Amino acid sequence: MRTMTLSKLLIGSLLSLSFFRFSFYGTLFLLEIFLLIVVFHSLLFRKRDENLDSEPLGSPESNSFRKKVTHYLLLLAIISIIGGVFRGATFTDQIKGSALVFFTLINYLGLRNLTKLRADLVTTAFIGFALSGFIGFVVQPNEYARTEVWKFGFSYGLTYLIVIFLMLQNRFRRKPYQYILISYGFLALFLGTRSLGLCIILTGSFLLIGSRKIESRDRVVETPNFIKTLGALTLISILALATSSIYGIAAKQGFLGEESREQYIQQGTGDYGPIIGGRTEPIIALFAVSQSPIFGHGYGADSEIEMYEKANKFFQKHNYRVNIQLIQSRNEGRIPQHSYILNYWISYGIVGLFFWIFIFRALLRAAIKDIWSSSGTSPLILYVTILTSWNMLFSPFGAIVRLEFALILVLVESIFANRKIGFTL
Repeated sequence: MRTMTLSKLLIGSLLSLSFFRFSFYGTLFLLEIFLLIVVFHSLLFRKRDENLDSEPLGSPESNSFRKKVTHYLLLLAIISIIGGVFRGATFTDQIKGSALVFFTLINYLGLRNLTKLRADLVTTAFIGFALSGFIGFVVQPNEYARTEVWKFGFSYGLTYLIVIFLMLQNRFRRKPYQYILISYGFLALFLGTRSLGLCIILTGSFLLIGSRKIESRDRVVETPNFIKTLGALTLISILALATSSIYGIAAKQGFLGEESREQYIQQGTGDYGPIIGGRTEPIIALFAVSQSPIFGHGYGADSEIEMYEKANKFFQKHNYRVNIQLIQSRNEGRIPQHSYILNYWISYGIVGLFFWIFIFRALLRAAIKDIWSSSGTSPLILYVTILTSWNMLFSPFGAIVRLEFALILVLVESIFANRKIGFTL
């Protein structure tokens, strides 16, 4: 008991320091250096009769997931190096491109070793990571947090804490807590974090609809069949459309504030509404992908004038008012990559696309397995599945995402590894 308490204290304390960063060919976090030591220590002191594929943790399903993640990320790092040499990329871009996937892998393996795939330790790690956002805002705030305190300072950390609070002792099964989560989602919308608010509302709505009485907590988890999987995906789609419609009406009527109303009207004037109007950079990146869909352009590749001209014609054709020059200036003449998928696809070629397809499928499998397991709907895996699915399409893969995404990978593997799924401290 004392050992487990110390482990939780250590992991929580380490992750609460996730914000400490310094510049070295980009952004590097102090925690990543520690996790690098953890991984190399694990490799150096592995028994001689063991190889990299012999793993005492987890189950065959979780170990298969680990191997695929490891192989994918190593392959992406190799592609970045070889591709950079052939393209004549700068040394800095080669380092940054390789480091992006290399440290994602190191963070994943290091956190995996620290948590031992134990649900309580994984939960503690998420709590520590969430708290780091608050501590970092005071000790070492980034340039975005200084200008938008709620959006880039507190919102994501607070959301993780609220979701985990509902998860403890199965409080999420009680409807008042589900309504609290949905209400918090609308508050996030009103405060300007639209995508986060929508993800929270979807999570709360799914919990409200999907919660059910558990007959036995010891029942063996079965692999969900096609009908259950299709039903879950259909329900998520219906909830997403309903939430989007409610948001559109509320924003247009000014219920979410004047700033949200003006932004919605400006972005929603085009033929396809705010789905494209609010996310112009991924559309521009798609034109870059179309020029080299197999090999990509390499990390930090410069954009071509023709690409922006084609994108500008597309926006004008569909009645969107987009300042192309401003976007080009903001990205310093490089290809905008405001999307996990497009970031990897442009930087590492089609293998980067395959990687995110694999991740998306793994997230769905883990969420559905947990939903149909004896422990019922887990708010954390459901929330990160919805949030990551959105980010894959519309958010940049920033430096801090290396740590957050590594935590999500560990969470997914912990669900694959455990027949009984429950997250309590």
